[in-house]
Amino acid sequence: MAEIKQGFIKISWGIQKNNAHDSWKYCNDHGGGLLAFYGIHLLNLVAQMNVKLITANVDKIESSLNISFEDTERQLDICIFYSSQPSFSVFCDSRIVIFSASSPFGDTPKGGELDVRIEFLQQLLCDVLLNNNQQMISETINLWGLVMKKINT
Repeated sequence: MAEIKQGFIKISWGIQKNNAHDSWKYCNDHGGGLLAFYGIHLLNLVAQMNVKLITANVDKIESSLNISFEDTERQLDICIFYSSQPSFSVFCDSRIVIFSASSPFGDTPKGGELDVRIEFLQQLLCDVLLNNNQQMISETINLWGLVMKKINT
């Protein structure tokens, strides 16, 4: 995504609820929810893009989180929502699909396969710990705070 230098980028992430509907994963007050449990994965990437936060809101009726960013050459819109089927797509200029899978980590593993998120978590830990890149985590936390402030205003 960071390689896209200009244009309009849209990320659409449909989260399928696999746990009980009252699970902490879906409850903002317990550390879950669309932003804290799901959106944080994307905020970590966005924090590295040097884009400006424009809007952030939660639509309680649609159960969706919408966040927009921009810089001088590109606009990035993120929509995360609860869905009956898992889906994740990245569009360029509204119509060109540049990535599509059941999650941002790839397709959901089948029985017995290693969880695809493990590889990404290992890469993040190596980057932060071995390359002494705590600044990346700090930038993500700061962006998270800005998004929360926009949602609450």
